[in-house]
Amino acid sequence: MVTSSTDITLGQVRKTSRENFINDHVLRLKAELAKYPITADQVWAWEVLCGWLHDATTSLDNQFDSVGCLFEFAPPMKEKRSDLILTSEKEIYVIEAKTGDSHKRTQAQKQALEYANQIYCSLQAGIDRKVIPMVLQDRPDRGRRIEPTHIVDHDYAHKDVAVIGASDLASRIGQMTPPRPTINLLDTSEWMHQPRASVQTITQEMFGSLRTGEVIKALANPEEIERLIRRVQGIVTQARQNSEHRVVAITGRPGSGKTLVGLRIAHQTSLPADLIGPDSKAPIYLSGNAPLVAVLQESIARSRMTSVNQYKKKMLTTEKARQLAAEIILEVKAVESKKFAIASNVVIFDEAQRAWTEEHLRRKRKNRTLGSQPYEILRKMSEKPWAVVICLVGTGQHINQGEHGMDTWYEAVGLNPKSQSSTSKSPWRISVHHNEKREAPFIDQVSDLELTVDMRACSTSINEWVNLLLEHKIADAHACRSKFPQFPLHVCRELEVAKNWLTSNTNFRRDESAGLLASSGSGRLQHYGIRLESVNNFPAINWYLEKPPHLDSSSSFDIAATEYDCQGLELDRVCVAWSWDLVTQGGAWTPRKLNRQKAEWSVIGNEYRREYLLNAYRVLLTRSRAGMVIWIPTGDSTDSSRPIRAGEDLFKLLIDAGCDPLT
Repeated sequence: MVTSSTDITLGQVRKTSRENFINDHVLRLKAELAKYPITADQVWAWEVLCGWLHDATTSLDNQFDSVGCLFEFAPPMKEKRSDLILTSEKEIYVIEAKTGDSHKRTQAQKQALEYANQIYCSLQAGIDRKVIPMVLQDRPDRGRRIEPTHIVDHDYAHKDVAVIGASDLASRIGQMTPPRPTINLLDTSEWMHQPRASVQTITQEMFGSLRTGEVIKALANPEEIERLIRRVQGIVTQARQNSEHRVVAITGRPGSGKTLVGLRIAHQTSLPADLIGPDSKAPIYLSGNAPLVAVLQESIARSRMTSVNQYKKKMLTTEKARQLAAEIILEVKAVESKKFAIASNVVIFDEAQRAWTEEHLRRKRKNRTLGSQPYEILRKMSEKPWAVVICLVGTGQHINQGEHGMDTWYEAVGLNPKSQSSTSKSPWRISVHHNEKREAPFIDQVSDLELTVDMRACSTSINEWVNLLLEHKIADAHACRSKFPQFPLHVCRELEVAKNWLTSNTNFRRDESAGLLASSGSGRLQHYGIRLESVNNFPAINWYLEKPPHLDSSSSFDIAATEYDCQGLELDRVCVAWSWDLVTQGGAWTPRKLNRQKAEWSVIGNEYRREYLLNAYRVLLTRSRAGMVIWIPTGDSTDSSRPIRAGEDLFKLLIDAGCDPLT
């Protein structure tokens, strides 16, 4: 349940005298919002608003006693607070109270509409109920009389916001649907994002917001997340007390919230000073995923600037905000530098299954003295009297050469790396979930290190469907499709049809996102106007954080993200462009690569590379939170690199697997 100490029902208001209600509730508001600047004018405004609410309540009959009153309500991931929310089972009144003698009517209407749009555009509650903004003031409005009306997708402007007098509040409440006495309208947990908010949005709230961040618990499975956090806290405490060096492997399928857990652990409230020691710095979050790092760093920087500059006198510059963000989240290659010192005793390594092997790292860095990425991290952390490295491991998601999954970590722990300056005699050990089929003297099998609850919409069933599809179990995939009928899953042959579906089904006013995805080995999609960039040139920040008309925004459909650009990140709706690099032949998948000189596709023989390509499509097919269309190009009989038959076979197979054809 998500509630605030200032939340109250009309029935509770009725039972208190006017004077006591005003005094008691203003004290609650001052305590709840103590971290914000509270002026004498603000206190007076609360007193007036509480008086108006009490007067309205005592003139109503008790059928409205269950109506919920939420003072200074801010939706999760938002900073601006509504003066008062009144909620029944079918309506939400968003009230901007103007308690002074004079104010600009138009400005007040704009504020009320802005706060109402935060609910209408961001929360499940805004879909389930009518959201009605209104301005509440001392006297009835002298201008054009407007009846309160709910927000609709289009054509609702500030001029449509009703302005009512305090004496009319009771009659307006009387127009709400009387709620059932048994329902708790103060519980806002079901108001939250469905599916949960995106990783970048959660990051903004967790690191950039000045609010408590308690609503984060409603954006993941709270029981599983908190149980796992407690397990990690116990391992960290034990390592510190006994001067141990530990690796902790947290596993989970796509959509289960691994990155969210890592961010929670990196956040200061998850590992407070009494656990990691007063002299230890906050945990560092590492990832080899450059687009993920760039997007999360910018998300933190932007949110911190908004929060600090709104409530503090000293302005935070863009450069300083980005510098602060870079101290929390780092790309893993920074750790490889001999000059880089890790200040914290705790490091979180996201996408740990993608850590580079020794051979690959030496070749990429042209340095024969380096070990694997895990080895180099453990060697640096060996300089600490105690250390914990937390690995977030995605199953079936290693997608490139030099990525051998957790084998690289087991090997590094077994080698027990030490730095020259290390005085520790503690050997490295690794804790894994008890279902892991691994045995070695340095491996501890424990519980509560696996994430099993998927938090994207229908994510469990979608992941199962994708796995069955990529195992070429088409009949089983078709049967699995019936488990998530509410999730749109389409296939089509025309790119414009796919784009039109994305545009017509994505509500950009609700900050929903859409975009094109394609494998890095797709080869011939540029013929259809799909632009792919290398990882170094991909505009990740703009692609994920900007909106149209910015041409680099995902929703402009100008650039497609590859598996390297989207792993660990997600959109509301996606179009996966399926090329000729993965075709169906003889009842099995055939991974292929393009020979551009001969304009021909050849079968990939290397076992690892075959697996990388299948995993690339696994990543692409699991990036959507609310709907997906798979586009298969029609091909050309005169172009050997775009064979028609392969696309036709794939189109039929995906329909047989449960995709709905889109025309």
